[in-house]
Amino acid sequence: MNESAKDYINHERGVQFKGKTLQASSIFHWYESDFGGSADSLVQHFLKYANPGLAQKLKGYRGKISYTYDWSLNGL
Repeated sequence: MNESAKDYINHERGVQFKGKTLQASSIFHWYESDFGGSADSLVQHFLKYANPGLAQKLKGYRGKISYTYDWSLNGL
């Protein structure tokens, strides 16, 4: 499960930066309470699994999180 979390968080569908804005899958918003219930706790969760490049961007991030979901994935 840890490997799957790492793969997802480091994939553009999971977590990425668009300019200076942190963008994450809406799944993290929908289930935010499972990850600590706040944007800060989500960032801490992302850091736990982030590759070095993403981790560097996440460290100290205090902005809002933009959420997105690719609904076309449901048709696969």
